[in-house]
Amino acid sequence: MQAVVTDAKGEEVMKEVYYFLPATIAGVDKEAAIRNWVADDAKLYKEQVAMGVDAMFDALDLTLFSKGRTDAMRVPTSATSLLRRTNCYGGDYDVGIPMSSYEEGTLLALREKHAVVRLKDGLLLTFPACSS
Repeated sequence: MQAVVTDAKGEEVMKEVYYFLPATIAGVDKEAAIRNWVADDAKLYKEQVAMGVDAMFDALDLTLFSKGRTDAMRVPTSATSLLRRTNCYGGDYDVGIPMSSYEEGTLLALREKHAVVRLKDGLLLTFPACSS
């Protein structure tokens, strides 16, 4: 998702790019994972999309509309360690985001269902906050 804020003249004032990284399906190859995503009328896929929409709108609110809010945990953290603390990440991600991007990132929010991280390169990543 990309959000662009423009002024009255149409000049870009601010732009943010948001990504949602769904939970992986552990213990299966890519073909089996695709079958699992579409099983039961795509139930798992629909659940992940709904979670992603909620997470990205939370990230949008945090970064564009709520600059003064104090609920964001603006402390440097390694998203790598955050990913390792969760049990929904059963395998390696094939998403084109190098793990080094998580280093020096900032955890903006850790909600009941998702986390919001600003990566080192400035992009915003949301992903499910699973139990430890």
